[in-house]
Amino acid sequence: MGRDLYRKSELEALAAKYAQNVMTHKGFRPEDLPEIARNQEWKQASPGQRDKACRTIRDMARALLIRAGYSRNIVYRNIP
Repeated sequence: MGRDLYRKSELEALAAKYAQNVMTHKGFRPEDLPEIARNQEWKQASPGQRDKACRTIRDMARALLIRAGYSRNIVYRNIP
């Protein structure tokens, strides 16, 4: 498999933006972030690379929200 689509610092920034959106917009997905949708590398990436990036963003967003004081149940309900 090729290199990762995003560096760790980029993933952290995307996770923070995703966390803000997912708590207010039901059904919001990492792919819905404009920063991802406009990215040329994203468009050319394999489905496996995209899935890995989305999974990482969701995992990081969960951790951010729980650390911010959100209930674990609410976080996992909004980010399955």
